[in-house]
Amino acid sequence: MKNSIAALLGSAVILPLIATSPAHSQTTPEAQTGGITDIVVTARRRAETQQSVPIAITAFGAEALTARSVTQVSDLADATPNLTRTAGPTGGNDAFFFVRGIGQVDSNPAADPGVGIYIDGVYLARIQGASVDAFDLDRVEVLRGPQGTLFGRNTIGGAVSLTTRDPGKDLAFAGRVTVGSRNRFDVFGAVDLPLSDTLGVRVSGGYRKQDGWGLNVYTGDRYSSVKNLSGRIKLVWQPTADVKLSLSADALQARGTSAHTILAGARAGATTPFAVPLPFDLLADTSTDLSKNFESIKPQNDNDNRGVTGTLEVGLGGPTLKAIVAYRAVDQTAANDFDGTGYRLYDNIFDTQSKQLSGELQLLGDALDNRLSYVLGGYAFRENVRHNNAICLGTNVGGNPFAAVRNQGGCIRNNQFFTLHVESFAGFGQASFKVTPQLSLTVGGRYTRETKRQAFDFFLDNRDGVVGFIPGFPPPIPNFPTLSPRNPRVGVPTTYNASFGEFTPKLGIDFKPSENVLLYASYSRGFKSGGFNGRPSPTPTGAFRPIQQYDPEKLTAYEAGIKSDFFDRRLRFNLAGYYSIYDGIQLLVIDPASGFFNTANAGKSEIYGFELEVTAKPIPAMTVYSNIGYTHDRYTQLDPRAVGFTFATRLPVTPRWTVGLGGDYRADLGTLGSLTLRADYNYRSSVYFGATNEPLEFGASRGLLNLRATYAPENEHFKLSVFGLNVTDKRYITNAQDVRNALGIAFASPSSPDEWGAELEVKF
Repeated sequence: MKNSIAALLGSAVILPLIATSPAHSQTTPEAQTGGITDIVVTARRRAETQQSVPIAITAFGAEALTARSVTQVSDLADATPNLTRTAGPTGGNDAFFFVRGIGQVDSNPAADPGVGIYIDGVYLARIQGASVDAFDLDRVEVLRGPQGTLFGRNTIGGAVSLTTRDPGKDLAFAGRVTVGSRNRFDVFGAVDLPLSDTLGVRVSGGYRKQDGWGLNVYTGDRYSSVKNLSGRIKLVWQPTADVKLSLSADALQARGTSAHTILAGARAGATTPFAVPLPFDLLADTSTDLSKNFESIKPQNDNDNRGVTGTLEVGLGGPTLKAIVAYRAVDQTAANDFDGTGYRLYDNIFDTQSKQLSGELQLLGDALDNRLSYVLGGYAFRENVRHNNAICLGTNVGGNPFAAVRNQGGCIRNNQFFTLHVESFAGFGQASFKVTPQLSLTVGGRYTRETKRQAFDFFLDNRDGVVGFIPGFPPPIPNFPTLSPRNPRVGVPTTYNASFGEFTPKLGIDFKPSENVLLYASYSRGFKSGGFNGRPSPTPTGAFRPIQQYDPEKLTAYEAGIKSDFFDRRLRFNLAGYYSIYDGIQLLVIDPASGFFNTANAGKSEIYGFELEVTAKPIPAMTVYSNIGYTHDRYTQLDPRAVGFTFATRLPVTPRWTVGLGGDYRADLGTLGSLTLRADYNYRSSVYFGATNEPLEFGASRGLLNLRATYAPENEHFKLSVFGLNVTDKRYITNAQDVRNALGIAFASPSSPDEWGAELEVKF
């Protein structure tokens, strides 16, 4: 394996014509003359070309998203170096992103994401539904490393910034229909309506449906199915060159099914945390066919994600004042079977509602004969969350724990209900000064102050009369409050408050020895606030400890890189190297004494690596590419609160190597039009999905090959494509938890099989 990786690395460096930029979809003067195009990004809150920004960034235009057969934003993890994802316990549109080893694998909203997701500059506080469908996006920017100066909350690992399309100046329609494997049917339509010379509206909508790849042996239900309905309306009014008002509203209604989950292992003689014995023949509900499952829960993954945004830009005779105000809400109900068997055991229901309101004010401008460019601003955020995690911790039939029957019997449910109120305020600024026409210095900083208030009301629902080995435990009372203000003997607080503050600076220097070469180096810090665990912490006797608080995360990052174009922009070579110190790492760990999960600070880690992106266009009709990411992580200090870690433990969902190879070739068919052939291969080395690297949390390395062929007539009013995803039918694990020591089981989520389809695009 090491030899093959070395060969790939050597090929990318020695043979630079294996290269591409994912942003080659937009038409620019360079494209018309046969060069590599450059995409306009807003990574520094102002419009700049990607190659002129001294940040490690990968950007995708709308055409590039279509060419890569991207259906939702998380698909881009396979196309971006050092960006990875996991399906998480729920799957669907949840956004479990990791950048350079930093992310969040816990779906409990008491834990914040480590990679910030933004839509039109608006931060999405929760991972639920944040991996939006890619129907009507103008571009996607993946910013690697902490973005704590110019972006909002919790961008300690990086940011994924989504920009939706503005209405066009002319009346226009665009549509797309996709059919494919597992009864896939997607349809998208958008219309631009210019109401006047200064006012335009864009209305778009999409529908995506596909059967799941997990088949329940007992019931015939399909798991990991998709059924999404989404829409957006965007109004842009620009009465003068100095005033622009954008108003938009969007909504997603997802009615899919639960993640396809299988039992990966079990420990003989184990009991649940409530001393209810596990059935003796759990392992009978397994199969070598990764498309089969034996789950006992009715599959459900409902997600309603909606929001409204207003953006006002006003020119002040030099500087520009920009205000962004947004409201967003998400409601999710997801059912999962964490044992993956036909027994009603560890069946789990997540019920989450989040409502957020945010406002941001920016002052952008240039001074000193355009030698100084600056951004100053303030940010305010408020969120209210209601969450209940109801998990089955024992099953039986008629009160007899030894007589459990598949798809029958009772269940004792531990309802972990809490409310969370978050307030966050920040002031920020960044300025770049041109010392000479070639040399620039950048200085910036943000101070963030965040307050969290979390109130708990846990209770046991034992109306089914489940019993355990210990007499009277579980309790005979049908509805028994535990960590709850309704429990007169709770003995510990049920409401907790904490505030966190941090200053995150940035220093940078960049030098342009020539028009098409940029050298840069930077120092920056990132911050993610602390909080309180969203799960109980019982003692061995059944009493409760106070809820465990975890401390903030902090990241100190150093980065240096080069961005360059050669041979009339026919060759692009971008390289970034980084070194980071990651302190106070927040990870999901299990308490072996109680069998319950905790969010805990694991310690300090040293992370370093690089991203190499090489792009070449040897002839106007061909673009080929190679990108390589390397991440090395090593714990340098362990926190005593995190049990099960060693200095050899790896960060979760962090492959050493990420590799992408591919390209496209456009054959000119004369008056018949053109035929474009495309291939994309991506490789990810092995990972662990859990914080303590348990044996059955290991995910082996894998390589995926996608193919696409597109025919377009000469006028390009329509395009017809056929495509194949994962054409070699590689099956691998996308998420896993090994909790045999505490809970007696290990479970995993297999990947989807190969997929084939056809797509028709129309444009008028």
